Amino acid sequence: SQAVKKKRTKQRRKGVHAVFDAIDTSNLPTPYESSFQDDSNALNGNVQLLNEIQDPTYTIFLDNLPIDTNREEILELYSRCGKIKSLELYNLRPDLDPGPLTGKRRAELRKKHRLAGHRAPSRRGGRQRTPVYAMITFADHDGYKSAMSDPLRIFGMVIRRHPVQTIPAHDIRAVYIENIPPGFFSRDLEHRFSRSLGPYIDVCLDMGQNDNAEPSSCEIRFQDFKVVHQAFQKLKMVKIGENDCEVHFIRTPQNAMKYWTRELGYDVH
Repeated sequence: SQAVKKKRTKQRRKGVHAVFDAIDTSNLPTPYESSFQDDSNALNGNVQLLNEIQDPTYTIFLDNLPIDTNREEILELYSRCGKIKSLELYNLRPDLDPGPLTGKRRAELRKKHRLAGHRAPSRRGGRQRTPVYAMITFADHDGYKSAMSDPLRIFGMVIRRHPVQTIPAHDIRAVYIENIPPGFFSRDLEHRFSRSLGPYIDVCLDMGQNDNAEPSSCEIRFQDFKVVHQAFQKLKMVKIGENDCEVHFIRTPQNAMKYWTRELGYDVH
């Protein structure tokens, strides 16, 4: 009925999050191995993808960036650490950004948050964070070492009042798939992800998870960043229903929309 459908949609907005583990089966003989050995195009594609994997030795992630940041700003700040080989920005939504807040609007939001009991964003336990993050690969070890020095690693760089967290790539061990449409069960996703990442990676639903759930998001956990990056490239090409699923290295916070629209933000408090 319509009432049941509305209730189901409301529950879904809360977000069921599934957790999968990626198992390396490269050392195990499988009944499908011979068919993959005959597919030279697939093997060549895997070799090409492996050659494009980011080197975790020189790669860092920056979390909690301003929602209106850009390549020029990040390059200007972090090129002080050393020569940057590549930079990728994720979760930017300029289409949702109303622009810098006026003094009047900032005062209105401050009053609204104060009445609602909202606390200012904090860097410590349970801190708020924006959805925008970046991946930087330096040209050499010196740049990486400078970016991962104790002051930046522990305290982070402050960009326009945003305390940015610096994360070494080898600490990134999962890929997050978000905006999954209704009608796809965990067991369906398990099969789909295994086929997409195969032949030598098998995706299994984590123990205790419900294989009949319809997750709106999920994560696949891996053993190291090199495999994470390879999986990220492959999963971006996977189509699930009519929706455009999003694939990320860092999970998007639930209140991301409020940051994108400046209902929340470090310039409000």
